[in-house]
Amino acid sequence: MSERPLLSVRNLSKIFGARATGVRAVNDVSFDIGAGETFAVVGESGCGKSTLGRCITQLEKPSAGEVWFGKADLAQLDSAGMRAMRRDIQMIFQDPYASLNPRKTVGATLAEPMRIHRLYPRAEWRQRVAEVLAEVGLAPDHADRFPHEFSGGQRQRISIARALTLRPSLIVADEAVSALDVSVQSQVLNLMTELQKTYGIAYLFISHDLGVVQHVSDRVGVMYLGRMVERAETAALFRAPMHPYTRSLLSAVPKMGRRQNRDREILQGELPSPLRPPSGCTFHPRCPLRQDRCMSEIPTLREVAPGRHVACHFPLADQKPEPAINAA
Repeated sequence: MSERPLLSVRNLSKIFGARATGVRAVNDVSFDIGAGETFAVVGESGCGKSTLGRCITQLEKPSAGEVWFGKADLAQLDSAGMRAMRRDIQMIFQDPYASLNPRKTVGATLAEPMRIHRLYPRAEWRQRVAEVLAEVGLAPDHADRFPHEFSGGQRQRISIARALTLRPSLIVADEAVSALDVSVQSQVLNLMTELQKTYGIAYLFISHDLGVVQHVSDRVGVMYLGRMVERAETAALFRAPMHPYTRSLLSAVPKMGRRQNRDREILQGELPSPLRPPSGCTFHPRCPLRQDRCMSEIPTLREVAPGRHVACHFPLADQKPEPAINAA
């Protein structure tokens, strides 16, 4: 990572409803992303990772905290100021069909950011649309078609092309490949990696698929019930997780060459309701290692080794390292 991060998130929270009784979808989350880096956020459905992405892009207004991009705190910008920042911050959504206007041709969709930000003369828009379509592996004549005329993988390529039109520094990819077939996932991920190498784009990669995360990310943040419970370089986290929740997530990933996953840890109980989170460590009702302290004291995310941060009173620092997981 560069000395000065491209994106710096500090103590970010999002509460839906009244501050005292509402749902804390994101709770005091902090992390940095460097230029050209891929930082992945993982966790179960409902943990707050998508809300986190929407707060960073200001599609949801944070309830508290700071989102620094360069010298600007995005959380403090008005709509005009944020509109200017969107040239550098774009988002790819999970469902490309829902995020593309069905009444507009692909060409009109890709030209819209140019119109809003007045990037090129109108006479150059069609040529620029053809160029960006070529960058994502589509033909120039695709500009005259509508979203329903494409496959799911092609529609996601169009969504990536729309994000690329403004040449952003940061792209927030929210479950960008989860709705695609495995073979198409690979194509889209390879495309995103190549575009990152070409243009130095940084990604905030939000996903529940640990196999994909291991393949594409430089660092990983693990979320549970709105909080970030572990943050580390990808290889280190997959080799030896320090939070019991992270270990249970990784144990569920299928391993090559094994018919049965004997190492899998089955968590007891369901994800607690964010309306009534448990006291102390929110993971303690499901944690096989919980102690009395866990039930009353909230653990802070602290550095326990260089580049390793964990929010656990009793981190798994002494466990024997295991080989990195290879997803099936």
